[in-house]
Amino acid sequence: MIRPTAEELAVLDPIERVGFHIADFIARRGTVWSSAWNSTILVATTWLIVRRRLQVYGLEHVRSLDPDRGIIMVANHRSFFDFFTVECALFSRTRMSRRLLFPVRADFFYDHPLGLAINFLMSGMTMFPPILRTPHKRAFNRYGLRRCAAELEENHVVMGVHPEGTRNRHPDPFHLRAGKLGSGEILLSAPSSQVIPVFLTGLTNNFLEELRRNWQVPEHYPIHIGFGPPIELADLYPTQGERRSQRIAVNRAMDAIRDLAESVRSQIPETRLLCPK
Repeated sequence: MIRPTAEELAVLDPIERVGFHIADFIARRGTVWSSAWNSTILVATTWLIVRRRLQVYGLEHVRSLDPDRGIIMVANHRSFFDFFTVECALFSRTRMSRRLLFPVRADFFYDHPLGLAINFLMSGMTMFPPILRTPHKRAFNRYGLRRCAAELEENHVVMGVHPEGTRNRHPDPFHLRAGKLGSGEILLSAPSSQVIPVFLTGLTNNFLEELRRNWQVPEHYPIHIGFGPPIELADLYPTQGERRSQRIAVNRAMDAIRDLAESVRSQIPETRLLCPK
């Protein structure tokens, strides 16, 4: 597996460097442990806050994917628990690979001790590789892109990507932000990968509130998750390094998520479209 150059590592702060080395070691040598952790502890924890509320659509699209090729799941982003919930649904209802990676903003999860602890406990350090936002550290992101491509092409991981970049706080749960160009780079970095859209709604960022909803009033707070057919990007791979192709790729992903959102909306009773606060 490719390693960062000394120059790329040099831009990291000490705690970021420690976090990277821990996550890198687990990704290279501890995949059996992290897969077991996510399949048991993480799923059990997430199940406590979602199991009675899940409404899942389109699993036939997931089951039709080739397990011997990498998979990129592109999803809307409204809650910290988004991909944990998707992961929980997939682990319990499909045979999708347990080897997962979620490129994540380094803010907090790599530059704060508590963030590292949460990354370890909540994901087995699968929130990796880190994406750096500070301008002088962005040289490291070129390595992150190469690592994403290598994990998808060589190890056939399942990778979760939020094209919107940051959490969407719009009051309409079906509203989507514009996709970020960097997501387009990831989508085109591994030509053999399969890209599948995901849309979900019904989650907050409050763990205790999610727990209450799941066990006290699950019928009032359903969580809807929809999976769509794979997104076709083959025509863009020959020019994957061009910004125009990357923009087209992320726009196709957002269009697919948008279409999926409307499909999910059509399956929700009118009275449940906006869950009570």
